[in-house]
Amino acid sequence: MRVLSGIVALLLVAGPVAGASKRRECAQHCGGLVAACVADARDHGFGDLRRGCRASVLKRCKREGVAACTGFCGDGVAGAGEDCDGTDLGGRSCATLGFTGGTLACTSRCTVDVVGCTGTTFPATGQTTSFTAGDDGALRRGAGLRYQDNGDGTITDMNTGLMWERKSGEAGLHYHDDHFVWTPGPGSVWEWLALVNAENGGAGYAGHTDWRLPNLRELQSIVNYENSGPAIGSEFNMACAPGCTVAACSCTEPAPLWTSTTFTADPTLAWLVDFANGFVVNDAKTAAWHVRAVRGPE
Repeated sequence: MRVLSGIVALLLVAGPVAGASKRRECAQHCGGLVAACVADARDHGFGDLRRGCRASVLKRCKREGVAACTGFCGDGVAGAGEDCDGTDLGGRSCATLGFTGGTLACTSRCTVDVVGCTGTTFPATGQTTSFTAGDDGALRRGAGLRYQDNGDGTITDMNTGLMWERKSGEAGLHYHDDHFVWTPGPGSVWEWLALVNAENGGAGYAGHTDWRLPNLRELQSIVNYENSGPAIGSEFNMACAPGCTVAACSCTEPAPLWTSTTFTADPTLAWLVDFANGFVVNDAKTAAWHVRAVRGPE
C-alpha cells in the first residue's frame, strides 16, 4: 500500500510538470501560426484577436503536438493549397506565368504577386460573340482576360501585372458607390487615395502603400466588352449585396470611373471609363464620380 501511494504521488507531481513543459514547447514552436492567425483576423476586419488566436493555437498544439503548428501560410514553405510562401515560390517565376521578365513575389496570403513582372501580350477585349466573319468576336485577338483574386481585397490582372482594389457593398473607403471630385482638395480622389494608403495604422490597404489612380489605358484594360451594365468580368462583379465586405464580394458600379489622365485640350476636364458600356468619356474635374485604385507594375 505504501508503494502504491508513492507512485500516485509521483504521478500527481509529474503531471503538472509535464503539462507545463508541453505548454512551453508549444509556445516556442507556434509563434508563427499565432501571428498568421492574428494577421488573417485583422485583414478580414475582425480587429486584434491575438489572445483568442494564441489560446486556440496552443490548445490545438497541446492536443496534437507541435506538428499542428507547421504547414500554414506564413511558415516559409509552399504547402498544399498555397501558390507560394515567403521566398518559396513553388517553382514559379514571371517567365513560367507568361511574362517576359521581372521579379515574382508572394503575398501575405500565399498567392503569387505579379506586380513586379513585366511584358506580356496586349489584353483582348473579352468579346467572344461574333456578329460577322472577321470581327472581334470571331478573331479574339490579344491575351485572354485572366485575373487572380488574392483573397485580401485585391485582384491581380495576370496579363498586365496590375493589382486592383476590390470594391465592396459596405460603406467605407472601398464602397463601390462612393463619389469623389478630381480637383485636388477635400472630397477629392487624391484625399481618398491618401486615406487608403494610410489604412491599418499606416500599413496601407492589403499591406501596400503605393495605391494610385489608374491612367486611361490601364482602367480601360479591365473593361470586358462581352458584358454591359457593368462592362466587366465576374471577378470584379460578384455576389455584391448591401453591406458585403471586400473579403466577401466584389462590386462594380455601372457608371463612369475617374482616371488620372487629363484632357489636354481643356485641362479643366479629365478622362473617365464608363463601366455601363465601356465608353471613354471626359468630364469637368469638379464633377463627382466613382473610383478604383490600382498599384504596379514595378
